[in-house]
Amino acid sequence: MYGHGFPPRTYIQNSNESMNRLVKAEENAAKFAKKADGFLPSIRTEAKRESDLQFLAVIGRVEHRDV
Repeated sequence: MYGHGFPPRTYIQNSNESMNRLVKAEENAAKFAKKADGFLPSIRTEAKRESDLQFLAVIGRVEHRDV
């Protein structure tokens, strides 16, 4: 009965598990941020290239095609 009061209460780990979930979520966010640093510039470059191609297709400089 030590640590569970009188009459004894059911021991639950909700607070411990909740803290573990928060710690893991923070670690996952940090890992994603590291990965994002690598692929975000390439996504921006690709988006700029697509935008430029669309503009050139509108003014008739290149033929537009779906990728």
